[in-house]
Amino acid sequence: MITRTKDWRNPAGLSDLLYDFSSKNDDVSFRVLDAGRAGDPTVPLIIVVHPGDAVEKPDDVHGEPNAREILEHSWHCQDKMGIEIAEMLDAGADCAVLHRFSSGYSFVNDVNVADAYFPAIARIHAEGGSLLWGDDLETAAAWINEYLEPAMRPRILLTGAWSDAQFGCVAHLAQLLENRNARIDVSTHSPTQPGGGGTPWSPGSGRLDG
Repeated sequence: MITRTKDWRNPAGLSDLLYDFSSKNDDVSFRVLDAGRAGDPTVPLIIVVHPGDAVEKPDDVHGEPNAREILEHSWHCQDKMGIEIAEMLDAGADCAVLHRFSSGYSFVNDVNVADAYFPAIARIHAEGGSLLWGDDLETAAAWINEYLEPAMRPRILLTGAWSDAQFGCVAHLAQLLENRNARIDVSTHSPTQPGGGGTPWSPGSGRLDG
């Protein structure tokens, strides 16, 4: 585990720090970068899942017939998610972010990153949120259940990428937490998949093993 450092909590240079960590730790399945404050289980919790995945860049869609629409949809979703995250933080919600390697390259420059999006992610770092890394959603859910007490919360909002009920990481984590009796909502601004489409996860829509 990485111990608490000023770097993870300082928005200045955060994108470079994410890039550096990603380039050196691409085999990490799950890690707690900084546990942050446990917070108050009587207040809402917002969890941002794989925020970098929501950022589509021109290189990602090169040759796609609907490339422009994918980029525009990405920017729109980012903008709305960023505003929503900031509003919940302003209202006193506890917060967590689960990064993966895409956070390393998506935020290192401003190409197709909505103005409201990365500053909202940086606020989670700056304001004592839990900072997590990896693709192992089962282990992430287990840590969240133990440390952040989601079943005690009046509301949990998951956002980030992706919310498609069948394939999305937001949807998978939402289901794992709901299986442990947490009251889960998924943001309507979380993209289901690049360019839209698919079926978004909804509370009570199904149960996964685990």
